[in-house]
Amino acid sequence: MVNRFGMLLGFLLLVNALLAQSFPQFYYYQGQPYYLDYRPDQIHIRFESGFDINNRDTFLSQKLGTLLKSQRPTVSGWDILVELNDWLDGPQMAQLVQSLTAEVEVLVATPVYRHDRVRQIITDEFIVGFRPGVSTQEIEQLNQQYGATVQRVNASGLYYLKAPSGVDAMTMANQYAQEAIVAFAEPNFIYPHGDLLHATVNDPLWSSQWAHRNTGQSVATGASVGPSTVNGSPDADMDVDQAWDITTGDPNIIVAIVDTGTDLDHPDLQANIVGGYDPTENDFVPNDDTEGHGTATSGVVAAVGNNGIGVAGIAYNCKIMPIRIFDDGGSSSDQWIADGINWAWQNGADVLNNSWGGGSPSTAIESAISDAKTQGRGGKGCVILFSSGNDGRDPVNYPAYLTDVIAVGATSMFDEKKNPGSGDQQHWWGGNYGKDLDIVAPTIVYTTDIAGADGYTSGDYNDTFNGTSAACPNAAGVAALVLSVDSNLTANQVQDILQKTADKIEKYAYNSSGWNKHVGYGRVNAYKAVLAAQGQDATHPIVVHTRLQPTSNTAAQVVEATIIDDTGLAGGSLQPKVYYRVNTGSGFGSWQEVIDTDGPSGNVYQFIIPGQSHGTQVEYYIVAHDNSSNQNQVTYPFGANVTGVSGSAATPFTFRVDNFTALSYSGTGPSWGIFGGTATATLTVPDNFVIADLDLKVSGTGNTSSILIGLEAPSGTRAGPFVNTGGSGGWSNTNLDDEATTTLASSSNPFTGDFLPDNALWVFDGENASGTWTLRIYVDGLLNSGEITSWTLSFNSDEVPDQGLPVFLNSFQALVQKDGVLLRWETASEINNQGFEIWRAEDRPENFRLIADYNSDPALQGAGNSSQTNVYEYRDFQVQPGMTYYYKLADVDLNGNRTFHGPLKVKVVGDGVEVLEAGNLPREFKLSPAYPNPFNPETQLRFAIPRNSRSRTEYVRLLVFDTLGRKVKTLYEGQLAPGYYQSRWNGRTDAGRPVASGTYYILLIGEYQRQSQKVTLMK
Repeated sequence: MVNRFGMLLGFLLLVNALLAQSFPQFYYYQGQPYYLDYRPDQIHIRFESGFDINNRDTFLSQKLGTLLKSQRPTVSGWDILVELNDWLDGPQMAQLVQSLTAEVEVLVATPVYRHDRVRQIITDEFIVGFRPGVSTQEIEQLNQQYGATVQRVNASGLYYLKAPSGVDAMTMANQYAQEAIVAFAEPNFIYPHGDLLHATVNDPLWSSQWAHRNTGQSVATGASVGPSTVNGSPDADMDVDQAWDITTGDPNIIVAIVDTGTDLDHPDLQANIVGGYDPTENDFVPNDDTEGHGTATSGVVAAVGNNGIGVAGIAYNCKIMPIRIFDDGGSSSDQWIADGINWAWQNGADVLNNSWGGGSPSTAIESAISDAKTQGRGGKGCVILFSSGNDGRDPVNYPAYLTDVIAVGATSMFDEKKNPGSGDQQHWWGGNYGKDLDIVAPTIVYTTDIAGADGYTSGDYNDTFNGTSAACPNAAGVAALVLSVDSNLTANQVQDILQKTADKIEKYAYNSSGWNKHVGYGRVNAYKAVLAAQGQDATHPIVVHTRLQPTSNTAAQVVEATIIDDTGLAGGSLQPKVYYRVNTGSGFGSWQEVIDTDGPSGNVYQFIIPGQSHGTQVEYYIVAHDNSSNQNQVTYPFGANVTGVSGSAATPFTFRVDNFTALSYSGTGPSWGIFGGTATATLTVPDNFVIADLDLKVSGTGNTSSILIGLEAPSGTRAGPFVNTGGSGGWSNTNLDDEATTTLASSSNPFTGDFLPDNALWVFDGENASGTWTLRIYVDGLLNSGEITSWTLSFNSDEVPDQGLPVFLNSFQALVQKDGVLLRWETASEINNQGFEIWRAEDRPENFRLIADYNSDPALQGAGNSSQTNVYEYRDFQVQPGMTYYYKLADVDLNGNRTFHGPLKVKVVGDGVEVLEAGNLPREFKLSPAYPNPFNPETQLRFAIPRNSRSRTEYVRLLVFDTLGRKVKTLYEGQLAPGYYQSRWNGRTDAGRPVASGTYYILLIGEYQRQSQKVTLMK
């Protein structure tokens, strides 16, 4: 016995000596070492079973300090995966895990290993198989020799053993592997957070289905103006891939697609289609028309998964029942709609997806909906979902507002309420919202299209299916997954699960039920919904809080929040907290933690942020955990990533402390004609200051029921403060104010007074106001001419503005010419201006680099202080034909402060344009007659861009087409300031090949106007 303990002591001393230098990086597999790499930025800690896990945060903060980035439980509350702020080399990692293992609270700390993409964690548990014929006594002696304890022995005779405190499983397994009686010994690996299970599919387009799994991948916008792709926010998705670890759908669950029909022969849908109905022709062949709307919604719900082609539906093992209620011309009737809904529930549909709406109420439709809800599924009720509408206004459309249905609004790939200001670039629409909105789901998604030439595209798939039409089937697919887990749930229970497990996105305040009128109960989360369907607690605490406003009060500020959870709230280190940080002018400090030291009054918590001096910006989050075994965490705003809180990055609440200055800037225009479209006006704020609050006031004419107003800051941040509300009568001093109490929906034209905007203006808070602001008017409909007669930006600023921009520009333009790109700008005034810098980027407006400045080029030296007009030019000769370039101009004051203008986009094609000097700027958009015409070998083309263009510069294209409408030559493409210009065409194509004699068309295309003329080449 003495000898055995002596051997054990020697072994442990040897282990400790080795740990001081390194850690094991292989285990024995089939008698050979199997090497594993390790993650230099992660460790794993298993605490002693007697450790109070409510003190976990405090322990980690004390022991790791600034090295701690985040922490998350793995298989139990005592097993913690820790992410580090730094990468550690081998000796540093060994030192860290040894020091943590030495703590009395810790059973063992280890590196996190990896094999390919999968992380593998070792603890103190390992598995041993003994050779045949080995006696129980021999096994017991060996276990006693090494201090291992038996956890269990399975039916195959494998021993699950636990190492002595302080010894990791890989070290112990490797020691056992040396023993003659052991057949194998390996760690009992943990594969954390779905690494091993990561349910994916082999459908090649699935990686682009951001609504399932958003990694920040490039996503098509479908926008005609602006970026063609954007990179969304990671985790702004429905966690569909995690839900697939539980279920991919049950073939017995049927989703009726009540729509335009479905492409019955689509290779990515056909296997999942069951018999449907076409009430428009009273037959059972509900094939899609040429539009493709029903095929697109079908693919979102249940496109076949794991078939090696195309996309995957959310519930890709469920079935689709096509119900065609629109004829070939897109028309429908109450009868067709009611017949379609009735046939669906009477023939086994469990979920009814309705991506349509509008019109006046119909008793026949409502009766069919009521019967489906009360009699469908053998009395359990069908789950009926309707899209909320695409007008972007309050309220939601009919029938979505009916109590028997689920009204589904839309969200962007940035987890924003879809509105004209959201980052998806589709600024012409928004999802309807209001008191009857239930949930929101992603829009602008990848899905199926009618195979072949029909439908939205000429292919079989569409990557920008949009509207609440796309959001609704996303929610319907999740409802199908819920029923796949438990088909005995009633329709009301399914709706309750969808609502309670939704992620509370956006900063709009939620009520005590976890609802607000902008996003309902939140954005659908498939993973949490299927967990709840299994009976697990997948709901998070509800946080009710009204964001703090800018203040001049330097005293402590109280963050008051009502926090509610059905299982109660966690205590100790997981009790509700506020994390805050401050910026006094030199950048933000570290996050600080605040608790309600006096404890809550009922469910009401008060967190005290200490008083701050004037000139301070404060950011804060609220964090809470429930008291369930899962310790479900919520942050408000959703998605915090601060010390001790896991999650993806989100924008915190912010407020400023200072004496505030009121500043206003006014402009006029734009106007628009009877054919609708888009109109734009700009307003320059010449002063430098940080926005604490912003109101927008407008006056003008037009039928406001089909007008969207978008506002864009110099930074590119957008809002959609007024969306399709009211009727004829326009606006009269309509002031849109986040602090107002009257809604637009409750008033009428001309909306005189203060109103809550449709979408908040606080998105601009904290930005610098200096630069050009853009007001965009989107007119959806004909015969609705009008104009904005005046608009005013009213700011509250906590900084006294300086004496204006160092330079105030009249114009800035980039012109392609024969020998390169000419940059030309005109200043109205200059203050303390040292000079200018030229910055350039290729292909896209990012990663700009300095190509010239006033130190190297005397032509770029400024005028110092000047109140007269000055004209500057710079020629960039280092350009390549066919390339697109972006230019920024920076003026630099005497203190070295830069103010940027631009960017301007040009494409180096053709011979470019020349500026023609003239006394007055043109008054009309005009393409003058070509001269000579007929011509050979060259004709001269002059055109004019007027001052009343909708913005300071206009994006212009000068193109040549043949008589069949085929583009022959791009003569110019880029932004131009108001003025007169000249170009030439030499009768050659873009490739430089001569064209044949004949007639050609010259097109001058601006942002809002176009003109054309014929020219004849005679050789």
